[in-house]
Amino acid sequence: MNPSTSPGPNRHHAASRLAALLRSVAAGPVRTAACLAAATVFAPGAASAATTITCSSNSTDMPCSVASSPIVDGPEFGIIAWNGWDLIDFDFDGDTLTVLNDPDLSTGFGTPLRITFSRPGGFAGATLLSSELRGFDRHNVSVTADGLLVIDLEQVYTLGAERAVIVLGSVPEPTNWIAMAAGLGAVGWSLRRRPPGRSAGAR
Repeated sequence: MNPSTSPGPNRHHAASRLAALLRSVAAGPVRTAACLAAATVFAPGAASAATTITCSSNSTDMPCSVASSPIVDGPEFGIIAWNGWDLIDFDFDGDTLTVLNDPDLSTGFGTPLRITFSRPGGFAGATLLSSELRGFDRHNVSVTADGLLVIDLEQVYTLGAERAVIVLGSVPEPTNWIAMAAGLGAVGWSLRRRPPGRSAGAR
């Protein structure tokens, strides 16, 4: 089976959380609310190692090192110069992207250079956590309406082993949305069954 299309353990875990949530309804609203919180934690299925991420560059002179890659231990992508040098690397690790400069190079991108990443389900958001790259701030990171992650390197300059860290948002899987909807309905139903005038802490 192609690993990028495998349901993986996250879907089975979501189903188990949903079953546990429905069983908890009879125990009252307090326990139901607690199970709801557990059931709606969004598993980062879109960022699992089985996911294939694609990379594209708007510059034919500075293309991505590979067109696509699963998440591996170490950088998945690099930007290659005309002379074959690897100018800057991109390392996906779960829901974090680290932009790494080659420690032996001083690199400057004076011309428009935009790197676009995509993955199944898309990216829900991206927040710049820290940056040592000169000229690289939150305005250089964006997510399009259709879930593409865009890194803008124009007027970005680096010196040695410098990096930027970006926190990525995952799009919740359908099973998570089902668990959340079922949990909200269960809480409302449990509250409706509570006798009038009885507080949640009453004995």
